[in-house]
Amino acid sequence: MDAITRHHYTNIANGMSVENADGSLSTVRNITIERDGLHYVLPTIWDGREVDTQTAIRNSTNINIEWPVFNSEEEANAWYEKTKKTWEPIGNNPVAARKILDEVDRRSLISMFE
Repeated sequence: MDAITRHHYTNIANGMSVENADGSLSTVRNITIERDGLHYVLPTIWDGREVDTQTAIRNSTNINIEWPVFNSEEEANAWYEKTKKTWEPIGNNPVAARKILDEVDRRSLISMFE
């Protein structure tokens, strides 16, 4: 599971999504930043609130996670739009989000021993 998708489900599992004016939820609200010619997709939703770009960058670099990286901003944005369409439509259901995360972790652990 890529880091953005994990961030999405983790925010739901921990009750850290942000409710939008239209009643929908945001769990990532991505930004794309360029560093050394590479373009990274990072979340701006942290601890149940939307943060500014500098805080998002700081939060993203303060943890040991490999965020998705691309050769262009267009490629990064296209990847994000495609990826979020693959997320399970579970709304703000923390039990369903935890189940998804647990299953991914279980499969990852099993593959380590194969």
